[in-house]
Amino acid sequence: MIRFTLSVAPVAKGRPRLGRGGRVYTPDETRRFENEVRMLARLYKPEQPWAGPIGICLKFSLPKPKRPKCNEPICRPDLDNYVKAVLDALDEFWIDDSQVVHLSATKEYGEPEINVMIVRIAEENEEQERVWQ
Repeated sequence: MIRFTLSVAPVAKGRPRLGRGGRVYTPDETRRFENEVRMLARLYKPEQPWAGPIGICLKFSLPKPKRPKCNEPICRPDLDNYVKAVLDALDEFWIDDSQVVHLSATKEYGEPEINVMIVRIAEENEEQERVWQ
């Protein structure tokens, strides 16, 4: 199991943009965020990318707006766009994204950070069973 916290404000994956000459590119904010996550997470990266089925648990803590509409972050950006940005940044942890067979993600208000837990599904331990329930 790999578990770590990144002290960085989450950024949602931006939609690809069409540039001059029909060239498609990733928005600058998304690219900068993914690079920052990649650099911070390298401390926790396995020596070799993992093979086999993987489960990932992500918790995104977002800064609370000055005038929130409610106590839960039910506004944009969507949770799945935060997930996409982090999974793309952590692509050095596994061989291919298709290995992710279990995914759990939440977003909440709090001190801006991202909590990450990655487990090999084949691992047999009590903590893994507790996490996925």
